[in-house]
Amino acid sequence: MGDDEPFEDHHEYGKNRARPRHSGEQYFVPIRKKYRKDLSQADLKGKDLTGVDLTHTNLTGANLTGANLTGANLTGANLTGANLTGANLTGANLFSANLNGANLTDANLTDVILTGAIMPDGTIHD
Repeated sequence: MGDDEPFEDHHEYGKNRARPRHSGEQYFVPIRKKYRKDLSQADLKGKDLTGVDLTHTNLTGANLTGANLTGANLTGANLTGANLTGANLTGANLFSANLNGANLTDANLTDVILTGAIMPDGTIHD
């Protein structure tokens, strides 16, 4: 960080906030998004993930083929390029999730919350 940058970035879980470098300074600075968990490229094929909390989890390229995600919380999760073929997402919360390029072939999307989600084709769901 250069001398002209007045903030130190803290990106450890629970500490990802900008702090003034010198005491007495107070600034509001937008925080960069950091995922709580990194499960990118994970092989979760056929796993029972019923009701699991995957809020803000990085699942980029994960294999979730046939997984049971009934009632799972995937708010803000990154599912870019994930394979959800035949997955059961009944009642799952995908509010503001990124599904860009994800494969949802034969996935059960009954009662799924998709508000603000980026869909596989790149559009944002209302």
